[in-house]
Amino acid sequence: MDINASNAVILIVDDVLSNIQLLAIILQSYTIKVASNGKKALEIAGSDDPPDLILLDIMMPDMDGYEVCTRLKNNPHTQGIPVVFIAGMREAADETRGLELGAVDYVTNPFNSAIVKARVKNHLELKQHRDLQEQMVEARTAELKDDMRKRAEGEELRLGMQAQAMAREKLASLGELATGVVHEINQPLTYITQVVLEPASPLSTLRTEPASPLTLLSLSMSSQLHISHPSNSFGPLGFRYLQFFICFFEGR
Repeated sequence: MDINASNAVILIVDDVLSNIQLLAIILQSYTIKVASNGKKALEIAGSDDPPDLILLDIMMPDMDGYEVCTRLKNNPHTQGIPVVFIAGMREAADETRGLELGAVDYVTNPFNSAIVKARVKNHLELKQHRDLQEQMVEARTAELKDDMRKRAEGEELRLGMQAQAMAREKLASLGELATGVVHEINQPLTYITQVVLEPASPLSTLRTEPASPLTLLSLSMSSQLHISHPSNSFGPLGFRYLQFFICFFEGR
């Protein structure tokens, strides 16, 4: 895959103007930026428009190439920019140190035009591959996050619907319970209305003659045996209501 020369930006860092001029001619197919010292190089690399590759001279005053490289690799914004050291013949023995600091390669001065072009091209393509992979990872990560969000929303919706169904079931159970309670209450009320207050009922004497609770209970029991009626059979709750009405009629 060939790098697009019009989009590739190379930063040449050297305190010797003739070296900058020669490298700019060799790499004229790329966009060139220059810096004559380490401080300026760091400013350009850390800008909003950073270079795609840095050609960095080792021997510079104030801040040498090793220090510049160390700072570049310690900065998350610039650590991904490949650094190729420019080394004189007497500095070739220090290649290991530069590589340990994070540089990807060396070119030696005097420059071999073909070697400089080949190494720059190779490292630009490697960076392009790496950037593409990072973009793919970021895109895939975004897709996974979106999928997880959608699944969470779906699970939340499912749980909400489940909760609503449980609430409906509880309401239905309460309705059935309420119906049972009303039925239980209606049994003694119906019995009292149709039997106790019936003129022919033995309990009808309660309306004119005072009686003790024991007498009322005896009359109540005998009336159940004496009168045949579908409402005669009622549970404990019915008897409690009957006792209530007994007390009512006694004026208690």
